[in-house]
Amino acid sequence: MKDKTKEQLIAEIELLRKEVAELEQEKAERKWAEEGIKAKSHFLESLIEQSPLPTFVIDSGGICVMLNKAFLKAYNVPKKEMVLGRNALTEPANVRQGVVKYIKEALSGKIVETPEIEFISPYEKKRTVTKSKLFPIFDATNKLTNVVVIHEDITARKRVEEALRKAYDELEMRVEERTAELAKANEELWIEITDRKRAEETLRESEGKYRDLADLLPQTVFEMDERRNLTFANRSAFAIFGYTQNDFDRGLNALQMFIPEDRDRAEENIQKVLSGEGKTGNEYTAQKKDGGTFPCIIYSSPIIHENKPVGLRGIIVDITERKKAEEQLEHSFIDLAETVSRAMGFRDPYTSSHQRRVAELARLVGEKIGLDGDRLRGLYIGGLLHDIGKISTPESILSKPGELTDEEWNLVRAHAKQGYIILKDTNLPWPVADMALHHHERLDGSGYPHGISGDKLSLENRILGVCDVVEAMSSRRPYRPARSEEEVLEEIKNGRGTKYDANVVDAMLRIIEGGEFDLGGEGKFE
Repeated sequence: MKDKTKEQLIAEIELLRKEVAELEQEKAERKWAEEGIKAKSHFLESLIEQSPLPTFVIDSGGICVMLNKAFLKAYNVPKKEMVLGRNALTEPANVRQGVVKYIKEALSGKIVETPEIEFISPYEKKRTVTKSKLFPIFDATNKLTNVVVIHEDITARKRVEEALRKAYDELEMRVEERTAELAKANEELWIEITDRKRAEETLRESEGKYRDLADLLPQTVFEMDERRNLTFANRSAFAIFGYTQNDFDRGLNALQMFIPEDRDRAEENIQKVLSGEGKTGNEYTAQKKDGGTFPCIIYSSPIIHENKPVGLRGIIVDITERKKAEEQLEHSFIDLAETVSRAMGFRDPYTSSHQRRVAELARLVGEKIGLDGDRLRGLYIGGLLHDIGKISTPESILSKPGELTDEEWNLVRAHAKQGYIILKDTNLPWPVADMALHHHERLDGSGYPHGISGDKLSLENRILGVCDVVEAMSSRRPYRPARSEEEVLEEIKNGRGTKYDANVVDAMLRIIEGGEFDLGGEGKFE
């Protein structure tokens, strides 16, 4: 060590820091990917396991890799292990009954619905007639990984309906989605920043060593004075923001690193940090010299001299990849909600299509009112799931032609509470359980199930309430024809400001008058 020059030591340190940074980046990216896949897989497995329909999953080679409790019960299978690992393509019963061709078709990437097939269970020797739907599952590279097979026993439909009615009175379906990835990432970032602050305290005795170390970091490290002029920037700052040493020497103001819309907020937070009142870890949109932007988090602390703040030092962390992961997670929420809505169509096509149209219409209304992107996404997902409680309503009622009895209407109205029970323990970042519970409430308290009114009714439920009425009235149902455009408009106009939120009704009228929603086309969006 004594024979090495200062330049050699610096070069070795720089090489070591680069290797550490690359390893940390690779580790973080791999962890994000693994935990994202694990969370999505856990959600799908939970959804299949809680399904009331007999369901099993095969891999791309036809091997059974998963089946739910409903499958075991329906076919009186004593143990899962008796089915798991068996090849659906060579199973004697499947070959004998001509099922193999449908499995092969699904393994080719197509959604398949089988005709009625007579099936003899090898476990209880009982003849049943089943219809099945086969759904291929693809990974991120569009490669088929699995096929989900859902059975429906149509020989005992009436018996199953009665059993479902009793079972779903007590059923609580939990849909859990982990959001710990983001919290963990923030914790790791905080630990990283804390470690760097300790390193800065150690290196204060030597300004040269501090600057050499800062130049090895992949993030932007900066210092500024009380006038917000930059007094130090590491090499990464020049590389990331595109400024040159000449630009720095002529003078750079720290607020130039933010887009114009963020500068007032940045200045306010700088003042709070200097006074000791501000919090660290604020998010902004950074702006480069060429006008390019990227999302970032800034961790900062005051520079103290003689017990007075004389400036500020901090680190700018590019969170572009984290934002992409958040967007991907939100898209996964939407994809899964749409999958649940489509799956309901297997049992009740009216509710499934109604939910999708209400979701689209609610998003349009939210845009007219001026909701931000996050609330619009939550409103759309709430619309997709607002009638999920109807899974507990007997199919004979949902598809009954003609008027419903009072008892049948009471069973239908129970779907709001059932939807809340299903969704209340989910970890979705939007109040979807409340939307399912209160979308039939009205401003004047005339709705159900709780008769709440006024300010107690959230804006999301006010929007869903109007959209639900407009879509339901304008669409045909088994027990009644579609209502005319005049009847629909009369309903929401007469209820404006009493039953229905005035701003929501006004937005709805603009949508209808603008041709964005065709009442005559049973909810067709232009």
